[in-house]
Amino acid sequence: MGWFDGGDNAAAFFSDKFGHRGYVIAGLPTVAGVGYLLLAIIEDQARSNIRYLGVWLAVIGVFPCLALNLTWVLNNQGGETKRGVGLAVIAILGQCSSFVSSTLYPKSDAPYFVKGCATGCALTFMITILSLGLHFKLAHENRKRDREFGPVEDHEQIDVTTLGDKHPQFRYFT
Repeated sequence: MGWFDGGDNAAAFFSDKFGHRGYVIAGLPTVAGVGYLLLAIIEDQARSNIRYLGVWLAVIGVFPCLALNLTWVLNNQGGETKRGVGLAVIAILGQCSSFVSSTLYPKSDAPYFVKGCATGCALTFMITILSLGLHFKLAHENRKRDREFGPVEDHEQIDVTTLGDKHPQFRYFT
């Protein structure tokens, strides 16, 4: 493990420690969005250091977010079948980026690729909004389950093999 893993490990640590993966996931694409924004608006070779900062921000925001999104999906699926399907859907959608990238970053837009960077900026900020929305939706569902079935002890092991996320003690990882 090198020091380049620090961002990924810090994001994983804080999302696990505080139990609010949605907030951490929302923060990461915000950082990436700022990076993409810098790349989209700065078209000056004399300011390549700021463009390099934009690349760095985009990378440190996107890559930990990818790892946390996978674990968030897996944590919130009750049962092995749902986890498998959720992981497959995420993998399929993730592979679509290669098709989209070839259209958003055409050779004719070189060297700054403003259209692609602006789209990356918009999409990463959209991830921020969607992850916060999902966080609050899951927290609402957990409160509803607490009212209906009673609160669950922290770190209590439950068997979800038959009922999955329909189990009365299943709570979503927000």
